[in-house]
Amino acid sequence: MYSTCLSCHAPLGANEMIEHFPVGTKLAFDQARGRLWAVCAVCRQWNLAGLDERWEAIEEAERLYHDTRLRASTDNIGLARLADGTELVRVGEPQRPEFAAWRYGDRFAARWRFRGPVTAVGTGTMVVVKKVPIFMSFQVAQAMMVPILAIAGLRGVSHWIRTRREVSRVPLGAGATARLTQAHIEQLRVERDPDAPTGWRLRVMHAPPGDSSRPFRKHDPTTVFSGEDATRVATQLLPRVNRTGGRRTTVAEAVSVLERAGNPDAVFRLASRWDPMRKERSPFGRIVYDPDSDESAGDARLNAPKPFASAPAPVRLAAEMAAHEEQERQLIQGDLATLEEQWREAEEIAAIADSLTLPPGILRQLERLRVR
Repeated sequence: MYSTCLSCHAPLGANEMIEHFPVGTKLAFDQARGRLWAVCAVCRQWNLAGLDERWEAIEEAERLYHDTRLRASTDNIGLARLADGTELVRVGEPQRPEFAAWRYGDRFAARWRFRGPVTAVGTGTMVVVKKVPIFMSFQVAQAMMVPILAIAGLRGVSHWIRTRREVSRVPLGAGATARLTQAHIEQLRVERDPDAPTGWRLRVMHAPPGDSSRPFRKHDPTTVFSGEDATRVATQLLPRVNRTGGRRTTVAEAVSVLERAGNPDAVFRLASRWDPMRKERSPFGRIVYDPDSDESAGDARLNAPKPFASAPAPVRLAAEMAAHEEQERQLIQGDLATLEEQWREAEEIAAIADSLTLPPGILRQLERLRVR
């Protein structure tokens, strides 16, 4: 039994009410499908429990849910708070939009609430400085010196950590793994691959194998993943690509993209054909393309796709949703070895002693702010 979030590596906490699954202070369960998740309190990620840990725990959760009076529910999803503070989310038979609102809404909104305003303040400050008349520059600079220096300092520290700190790892075969910083993850690319059954592949930049300390460099090696490996790696890395999350309206657009695509592979084929030079727009006013239309448009430009981090937010969020759903489908079919390996890697990364020279207390605070 593992106790660390697969996405942000934060501790999942513990509960005293579910004897067969004491991990997590917020649990979600679907009795009909036999699924149990531990919900991370920091990043709101739903972490699927292992098959051998689910059944008795789900029965306990169902009984406790019905025994408690502190509960609220819709027709398909209910929320109950137990005596020790543990929260239970009971999933019935919701339509995808309702289920997505419960499962992904808080996760993406939590990221947006922290990073959205910070980005807006930083951008706004730079715009004001550039737009003020020259003769007012000295007075404005005096008034804004403290916030400007604070923002510059935070950006400097963030860049330093972003290009040096290990946040994930990818397998390279033959037992070898490579470390990734946030800067590596921001270079992730989704590419079309006509030879792959899924029609897409993932190109991941990473540090050279065996290198445990060198910072990010623009010419670091890349590894291509396809098939189930691509889905697994995408599930692992896309939360880092989508660090800024999105408003609830953006999440609704992402659900619409997922609904229209029909299946996870179609979402990734859509993402692989995203072209910033095209100006087609959805009714929402965002750039969204039909994954089954205009397959050959823009082939010359798409031979060298842009980093996925620059794709429209609804497409990025839809891809993250699709990757998680596809991976869970595979795991439900009995392939738990991959899940166990991911848990092990998550706990390993969480336990790594940071090589940065910042005090541990400051690093913990930065990590807490980063994943909000």
